[in-house]
Amino acid sequence: MDSKARLAINAANQKRAKLLAEQTDLENKGAQSEEKVTMVNMRRAAIQDMIVKQRRSRNDQSMDEWKQRHFQAHHDSKIKSLEDTVGHFSKMVNRNEELDQNLFNKVRTTEADRKQSEQSVTKTRTELLETRRKNKEHLKQLAIKCANEEKALECKLIRDEAVLAKSLANREETIQLLCRHRDLSKEDKHMLLEEQKNQQRLLRIEQRTNLVQQQQMMQETY
Repeated sequence: MDSKARLAINAANQKRAKLLAEQTDLENKGAQSEEKVTMVNMRRAAIQDMIVKQRRSRNDQSMDEWKQRHFQAHHDSKIKSLEDTVGHFSKMVNRNEELDQNLFNKVRTTEADRKQSEQSVTKTRTELLETRRKNKEHLKQLAIKCANEEKALECKLIRDEAVLAKSLANREETIQLLCRHRDLSKEDKHMLLEEQKNQQRLLRIEQRTNLVQQQQMMQETY
């Protein structure tokens, strides 16, 4: 649960507590008003009784007249008491209706707040789920892309390693050919030197032979 939701819940709880306190205060005021009405009626009855007693002691009227006055006074007092009670409860009813309307308006307000908060929560939850879905799909595509890139590099590495191995083999083969070639060249140089020595030796022998022949020919001539 995020902080916004907790604040909404706390605000709703505070409103409920305030409404309960107002209702309790109204009930207490109603009880106090009823007690006041009862006390007023009791005082009026006591005053009326006192007035009746005083009139009975002062007047020498007949019992019928006294009863009539007492009845009329009691009747008037009862009517007045009923009028006061009706007025009191009329005010109570008006206050209750006013409080009921205020409470109803507050309920509508809290219901509107609840709906707005619920819509906000639903919207945020939907956005979260959609973001998770997109991120999951993005990560999936990214994983596929990375795997393909790694596979391509692995294949290229295999090809490069094959080319390197072939290059190393060609190098070794070329080195061996070079060594064999140098060995053969060395032998050829050695044979060339030997042949050149033989050639020079034969040339020297031929020169000496020719010289001997020339000397012999000269001697024969003389």
